[in-house]
Amino acid sequence: DSKQKVDDDSLLLLRMMALFWVVKLAGHSPHFFMEHPGDPARGSPMPHSDVCASFWCTSQCREWIAWTAMKLISFHQCMLGHEVEKYTSAITTFNLQGIDKLWCNHPHRHVNFKGDSSSLARWAPGSNALLIDCIHSAAPLPGAAASSADLPLVLAVEAPPIGHEIVSVGS
Repeated sequence: DSKQKVDDDSLLLLRMMALFWVVKLAGHSPHFFMEHPGDPARGSPMPHSDVCASFWCTSQCREWIAWTAMKLISFHQCMLGHEVEKYTSAITTFNLQGIDKLWCNHPHRHVNFKGDSSSLARWAPGSNALLIDCIHSAAPLPGAAASSADLPLVLAVEAPPIGHEIVSVGS
């Protein structure tokens, strides 16, 4: 069951990358945001985290970033309103460098969190607000004459778990 979940998460990441590639080949300049748990070797205090699997340290990820000129950012979502630290990394075309290396400075270290895994899977309210602002900034101004070719193309995903995708693809 856990191997299947890992495979499903990997397919979700690859599917988002494939969608971006297809849109680029069609001549568009899509915006992109793909979030996934941060590399355990870089941000986990747990023993043996240096041998955990991570998408972020793969050659595919490094080559993808080089090919697309996207930015890799890492941050703790608690600094954007999440209940727990939630070490997160993302690749994006959006200008989100302001949250790169935004690390938890809470003295309580989130030890009293009383939630379930579904609340842990959600993005922080501040993460949602930042993405909404980025998408809004990429959209044409109201009243401006725009063809479908001028509409922003946005691909975003939250993973894991499967089922929390946000995919909006304009023409």
